[in-house]
Amino acid sequence: MKKKQNKEKIKNKLPELKYVGIASQMMVTILLFLAMGICVDSYIDTNIHLFTIIFVIVGVVVAIYNVIKEFLN
Repeated sequence: MKKKQNKEKIKNKLPELKYVGIASQMMVTILLFLAMGICVDSYIDTNIHLFTIIFVIVGVVVAIYNVIKEFLN
């Protein structure tokens, strides 16, 4: 019972941390897709960084999807 009360106290004191976690998750997702795009572009040796652009767009879409899913819960 005490553990549950302690968790609720912590939640009530720092509700902003939830949003910091969501922002961090969004940043990591986009950077991961950026790194994958750069790797694919260097492997295929494209001149216009096409896969980097595509992967970043997909990363942004995935990150926004995760944010919306988190807010609805």
